[in-house]
Amino acid sequence: MDKVQMKPGTVIGNVNVLDITRATEDTFSAIQKIGSVNILIYSRETAHFVPLLSLGNLNAMVEVQTTPRVTVGNLVISKESVREGIEPASYVVVGNVMVEPDVSAADFEKIVGSLAVVGQLVYPSTVAGVLHSRLMQLVGNSVAYPANGRVMKASVNLDEGFLAALEEGTELVVLGSLRVPQVLPAELLERKIASLYVLGSVRCPEENQAAIRARLTGGIERMVVIPSGHMLVEKDLVLDKATLDALPGSKLYCLAGVQIVPDVGADQLDARLERLVANDLVLCPKALSGVLSHKCNLLETKAVFYEETLWLINGEEHLVASRFEYLEGKATLVVNGELTIDTEVEPRMLAERLVSVHNFGEIVCSTAQRGALDARMRLNEGEIKDSAAVEEPWGENTIGNVNHLVL
Repeated sequence: MDKVQMKPGTVIGNVNVLDITRATEDTFSAIQKIGSVNILIYSRETAHFVPLLSLGNLNAMVEVQTTPRVTVGNLVISKESVREGIEPASYVVVGNVMVEPDVSAADFEKIVGSLAVVGQLVYPSTVAGVLHSRLMQLVGNSVAYPANGRVMKASVNLDEGFLAALEEGTELVVLGSLRVPQVLPAELLERKIASLYVLGSVRCPEENQAAIRARLTGGIERMVVIPSGHMLVEKDLVLDKATLDALPGSKLYCLAGVQIVPDVGADQLDARLERLVANDLVLCPKALSGVLSHKCNLLETKAVFYEETLWLINGEEHLVASRFEYLEGKATLVVNGELTIDTEVEPRMLAERLVSVHNFGEIVCSTAQRGALDARMRLNEGEIKDSAAVEEPWGENTIGNVNHLVL
């Protein structure tokens, strides 16, 4: 990335990666202020400039010896990198670093002169010595995986077909997540897999849980167990009359959100749904709360019982005054994403037309509007920001928020 020239009095917004390895005294004399910086990269020659920076918050500092190769995102170090004849370099990675299993210690020396990582570092145990000798800084965690056995470089769906193709007594290394979509024959699973290493998470039926746990040798972020007899639902589920009648099973295990619409009757819900386990938000009409309380554990379920019209915010939305003109009655506001309330929306309108507010995301509003929202707030597990504070006046000598900036 080319070095940016500054005009006197320049104000810079928030910066993800700020590189001052090529900076001079003139650079900082032109800068009035810099916002928060995630990663500051400097060299021994420019270390004395660090106190001159007028910064907001600073997450981490990385010292490099040569001009760094900065990667904002994930970096994969593979055998192909060696074949391409890449010279050893100083790598600064804001993201995850994956060293592939076929990379030897000698290969790693040819590619990496020094390494600083803000993220996760994953590597085969065979390169552990040379890697740690070249690791200058790690803000995150490192994971060494066994390089022997059958190594899968991505997530794996472990079904009967996959198992049948494995040799007996396979040592399986999964550099991703492991998904077991259907119950596997216990005898086949135990015969084919001797040990199991999973870098990510494991999701499996309850019937296979014990056998998989017994073979796990490391890794694994978490294990999700699908209770016996439950149908797995991976996407958001809207339960209306037609969907309930068409359900292939009456016991549901839902990874995403569940919304029950008002046209569902109490008798139909009671007859068609035996059990509901939900890992995400459940939205249910208040009139059906009694039925639902017998279908799921409300102490372990994040549930909202809404009244009248449901306003669900999942992405980024702007709430304007005209929306209330077309609202019949009142609304229950559920924020799961980012909601900005227009300044023209009167606080009294919010207080009068909203039955309740449930915030799991982010709301940007004025101080007066917040007072109205607080009066209707039932659940606030998110964040509420003052609209006056988030509006930044960008002037002529101003650089907005930047991902990677070289001074």
